[in-house]
Amino acid sequence: MLILIIAIWASIQTLTVMYMLSNKNRWGFMVSLTNQIPWVILALLAHTYGTLLLSTAMVYISIRGWRRWNDNPTR
Repeated sequence: MLILIIAIWASIQTLTVMYMLSNKNRWGFMVSLTNQIPWVILALLAHTYGTLLLSTAMVYISIRGWRRWNDNPTR
């Protein structure tokens, strides 16, 4: 039951991140960073170590996206 609750929590956060980023909201990257916590917990509980690798990549991508965000793009 705990694994199901964590999976639902992580999935809802993931959808929130996707919504925020699709609306060009930079804070989606920060929510993505916090979203990796339930995914890591889930991966450890369910012994899905590929998910740990994915979470590591997502942390890197979120930090990179936050740092590269440009509020005033030049065209």
